[in-house]
Amino acid sequence: MIIETVPVGSLETNAYIVAADDSPEAAVIDPGEDGGRILATAEAAGLTIKKIILTHGHWDHIGAVA
Repeated sequence: MIIETVPVGSLETNAYIVAADDSPEAAVIDPGEDGGRILATAEAAGLTIKKIILTHGHWDHIGAVA
């Protein structure tokens, strides 16, 4: 399993990019802010984000959903 932790936003909330070892498709968990940084981290790891998982609806966990 691949897990990339990306601290984002002014609160440095952790966003997580997760994928199986044998797949380039990934999910991002709680994309708080800075979608560009999250996407760049995924791309650098050779991953494409296909799903978004939200643990709850606070702004610091959903800011980069779009």
